[in-house]
Amino acid sequence: MKKAMKLLAIFLCLALVLASFAACGDKAKDSDEKNEEETKEKVTEVVKGDATHDGKLIAAWDVDVEIPLDEGMEPVAIKATMEFAEDGTFNMTFDEESVKDMIVQMFCAMFGLSSEEEFVAFIESQGMTMDDFMKEAMAEFSDENESEITGTWTTDGKGNLTQVSVDSESGEEETEVCKYTVSEDGNKGTLTYTDEESGEEQTINLTKKK
Repeated sequence: MKKAMKLLAIFLCLALVLASFAACGDKAKDSDEKNEEETKEKVTEVVKGDATHDGKLIAAWDVDVEIPLDEGMEPVAIKATMEFAEDGTFNMTFDEESVKDMIVQMFCAMFGLSSEEEFVAFIESQGMTMDDFMKEAMAEFSDENESEITGTWTTDGKGNLTQVSVDSESGEEETEVCKYTVSEDGNKGTLTYTDEESGEEQTINLTKKK
């Protein structure tokens, strides 16, 4: 660590020396180059996306999802990462620790338990350790759900997002259409779709990764 800090100090000194020489050069040239770089950056921002791929969505997002349970039960939360790429593909990956938290929330809701401590005590009363239970639960979750979803995406210019993915078991294409919004600063967004079972609208919240 000390060696690294020493090298960093030397690098900074060299950078200051080079900066002082550069300041003595043609200021007009420096200004022109700076303006040219800024223009290039602005052009790059403008051309991001196209008529069928809204550039505001092209980014990696932190995703917060609420999954509805049976009537009278509170929904459970899960986190994921979703990336809409400029080439028209998307990728969604569920966070493993968040999946574990969701499983605990779900079982607490099902058995009327008010805390994780009560849940652990309940599992142990059934002759299982929490580790053994979670291994089985995660295996079951993986069998029933894909931990990573990939596919293609398009937008229609009217606030509708269409995602097409392939079911890993059946091999059939699955198409899902939802409404989307992106905040003016581009850092927040929502995906709103209709749940097939309940018929109710569900909203997924997006936060752009930094």
